[in-house]
Amino acid sequence: MVLALHRPNDSRSHRRLLAAVTRGSRVAPACAPIGVGSAARHVVGRAALVLAGIFGLVVVTEVVAAIGPALVADPVGLPPAEPVAVHRRTIVAGETLWSIAEGAGPGDVLARVELLTRLNGGRELVEGEQVVVPLHWDAS
Repeated sequence: MVLALHRPNDSRSHRRLLAAVTRGSRVAPACAPIGVGSAARHVVGRAALVLAGIFGLVVVTEVVAAIGPALVADPVGLPPAEPVAVHRRTIVAGETLWSIAEGAGPGDVLARVELLTRLNGGRELVEGEQVVVPLHWDAS
């Protein structure tokens, strides 16, 4: 008796093979034996997967290289600060960075708020907390 090789996933071929074997007849393969053609498809599939992975890695690398500097910039998007002489000041109820900047005298209040934000790490003010304020400001 000669047994044919078959694909285990092909249920129709499997049934024909079993029926023929149980009758005791010789069976011709219903499909290509395992390993013929499937190895080539396996190699091609694996190569395609490797190429897709390499392509994805290249794309991610290019994107990170393009936007990388923006990812490590100052958290509030401001240029690096120049050294400033500072003193600590205690926050009172209702005080904001804007009110502190306004009390520093005439000039650009928004620029002062940005400086205060940078000096104090961008965190919210809490009553009783100590904040850093430039020494040359008139605010107390």
